[in-house]
Amino acid sequence: LLPTLPPSLRPTGSGLAASAVLMDPISGQVLAYVGDSTTGGERAEISLHTPGTLLTPFLALSGFASGFSPASLVWDIPNAATPAADESLYRGPLRLRSALATDTLPPLEQILLQLGAPNVWRQAAALGLSNLPRSPEPSSLLTTGGESSLLQIAQAYGVFSAQGALNGAPAASESAILPVSVLLAEDQDGQRLAEASQPQGRSVLSPQLAYLVHHVLSDEMARWPSLGYPNPLEIGRPVGAKTGQNGDASQVWTA
Repeated sequence: LLPTLPPSLRPTGSGLAASAVLMDPISGQVLAYVGDSTTGGERAEISLHTPGTLLTPFLALSGFASGFSPASLVWDIPNAATPAADESLYRGPLRLRSALATDTLPPLEQILLQLGAPNVWRQAAALGLSNLPRSPEPSSLLTTGGESSLLQIAQAYGVFSAQGALNGAPAASESAILPVSVLLAEDQDGQRLAEASQPQGRSVLSPQLAYLVHHVLSDEMARWPSLGYPNPLEIGRPVGAKTGQNGDASQVWTA
């Protein structure tokens, strides 16, 4: 449903690549996957990327579990983590809902500091983002560091739309739930080599917490200050959506 970029906005330059995954959050099945693709073709590898501000909903999740709400008052003002380059760019008091929808980092980084970054990323790991707790600098993950794959991101975001359930196939050697990437494999004689088991689900957060995050992500008006109106994430029906990027905007995401 997303439109093709007009010629005037198409990216130019070398080293550009794009990839995508489409997943059913109820069954955990991967419906489509495009590896890192350039003008020269597609690579099959599942690369890891810096998630950046795509992690802010998981920070919100920890905040909501600790007493914050989408209506909580937060402050977009200079702080130690984000020194004042131009104080006129700060918005002052705003709601947490607006800060999340527009990636206003100063108040989000203050919440991360208040909750404790290791605690936040441990909770995100339960949703499938298993690499985050191993980061050597957990407090900087909203801008730099950390690695996540498209499959991990899709699975973790799917928990919000599945009312707190993580769905997929159990891993062979551990208790993790993984995306289902192979349904059936047969040899030339029709002998089955592999077959997906029945999807399994595990509740990793309460439906109430999942609803709060999903409600913020589906608030079209809250996205207008950063994306404008109308924008490509408005597709004619309610949709939870989030954009994100790392600190230098060299990696950009849409979920």
